[in-house]
Amino acid sequence: MNFINLISAKMKWHQTRQSVIAENVANAETPGYQAKDITLPNFKKMLAASQQSANAFNLATTDHKHISPHASYQQTTAFKERLVEPWEVTHSKNAVVLEQEMMRLSENQLGFEMASNIYKRSVKLFKSALGKK
Repeated sequence: MNFINLISAKMKWHQTRQSVIAENVANAETPGYQAKDITLPNFKKMLAASQQSANAFNLATTDHKHISPHASYQQTTAFKERLVEPWEVTHSKNAVVLEQEMMRLSENQLGFEMASNIYKRSVKLFKSALGKK
């Protein structure tokens, strides 16, 4: 997995999370509904694996201090869903708090914008390296 694919996976995670948050807001009045979220993948581990796979050829380790790329990571687009610890529960046992969902929504939006800006700049850098505008 290269850097562009890693950023794409991050954007896909934000897109999926947006859908889960929208589902929570849509069910804000549904009796017994419990708010959900998705777990954040270990992007640090994914980045390490992408850096290792970028070195498809075998690097010579002439010193014991050299880093040896042995670990591997399998990319997955399926994100694990989890229940959210609610701030409060209504009398109808509904555990969706709109204020909490709006905070997560704006946090998610900022994360997506950051990832998409990194993606755009990476593509621009590649185009520049190829001599295109």
